[in-house]
Amino acid sequence: EVYGAKFRYKCPFPNCSKNQGRNKAIGYKEYAIHCGVAHHQIEKWMVANMRPGLEEVYAAVKIAREEESMEMVDMPEVVVEEMHTCFICEGKEREGRNLSFDGSMVYQTRYHYASCYYDEGAYLHKYPPGAQNMNEEGGPKDILGKEVKYSCQEKDCSVKRKMGYKEFTIHMSNEHGGLEEVMKVDHREAIRNLAGRIKK
Repeated sequence: EVYGAKFRYKCPFPNCSKNQGRNKAIGYKEYAIHCGVAHHQIEKWMVANMRPGLEEVYAAVKIAREEESMEMVDMPEVVVEEMHTCFICEGKEREGRNLSFDGSMVYQTRYHYASCYYDEGAYLHKYPPGAQNMNEEGGPKDILGKEVKYSCQEKDCSVKRKMGYKEFTIHMSNEHGGLEEVMKVDHREAIRNLAGRIKK
């Protein structure tokens, strides 16, 4: 996959303009071309794969680099980010597209799955709304906390404010292990396989 639908790359050279501002990760094809041209890796490839007719091209490329007072450097370790579309909403929700396993982005992926599980009704038995907030079908009457609010009882939790039922269940799932527990028993194999990959 070369266009960035599943795997996205970041330029491994820290001071590169590709890593400045709001520049996003790119697909493999763009990444390879960028490193080859901007960081002179094509010159190294030419040296290792010299063939008839390539000598003049190599000489021109080398001269251009030297005129810019640039040195040849080794390629740093590849920085790649694996992406996927939510296996629950299948990308119908905008936030469910391009979910990442990258350490800095995994929280957003966890939150999205926790929210999708709420929409599926996965928390009714795990986090029952209680008699005062239960309708005839067994679901919560007040999901936003206008009348009934909930508090997280986890000892070391930093969230002290009270929440509506929806926010509370998503919080418990995302922050206190409920998400992994629900994922591990999901009937969808693809989701069960995610449980170990999105740990905080």
